[in-house]
Parts: sequence; structure tokens; C-alpha cells
Amino acid sequence: MFSRLKVKTVFISLMFFIFSCEDNNSENVEIVSSIVVSPVNPLTEPNKTTQFYALVISSSNKELVDQPIVWKSSNEEVAIVDEKGMVTSINQGYSDITAELGGVKGNSQVVVSSIRKRVLSEMFTSST
Repeated sequence: MFSRLKVKTVFISLMFFIFSCEDNNSENVEIVSSIVVSPVNPLTEPNKTTQFYALVISSSNKELVDQPIVWKSSNEEVAIVDEKGMVTSINQGYSDITAELGGVKGNSQVVVSSIRKRVLSEMFTSST
């Protein structure tokens, strides 16, 4: 009987020990909640470059830095984007520039026009 009690005590103690251990790795894992891409809807001319940035925000509202962002352009005839977010405008039109990480996406739309920026700016502001 004493030996059976000892075995039960050891078993219960072992179970408490196993379930009381913390997983230290889970504290360092941040889940991507959203991505904010800037600049927001820039206007540019053909053959110009514009640097885009991605602000990665975790589910705990922290900025996640140095993340492996995948950049894409929806219309490569209008603008292309490299792996660092540098957008090169090619032809007139518009293209959605998307930053993606872990299935979470953020985007901005670049408008490429050969019409001077001032004229377009006046058109947009006077129509409101």
C-alpha cells in the first residue's frame, strides 16, 4: 500500500511540474494584425521613383520592425516595385502597390500622369 501511495504521489507531483512549466517562446511570438503602406495614393510622373514604406502592426498594437515584406504591383505596365518598396513609374495610369506579410496585406495606389502635378492637384481640390 505504501509503495502504491508513493507512485501516486510521484505521478501527481510530476503532472503538476509539467503543467506549471511556462513556454517562454510563446511570449516572443507576435501576430501581424495590419500593415499600413505610405505614402498614401501618391501622384507621380513617368520615369520617376518613389519610396514606399510598410508599417507592420501586431495584434498587441506594437510596431514590428525588420519584417520580410513582399511587395507587389497590380499593374506592372504602369509601375514596378522592388523588394525594398522602391516604386518606379513607367506609363500613365494607376497601380495598387501591396505590402504583404503572413497573409496580411496593406496597399496604396500610385497614380502616374504626365500632366503636371499642380494642374491635377487643383482639379482634385476644386471638385470638393
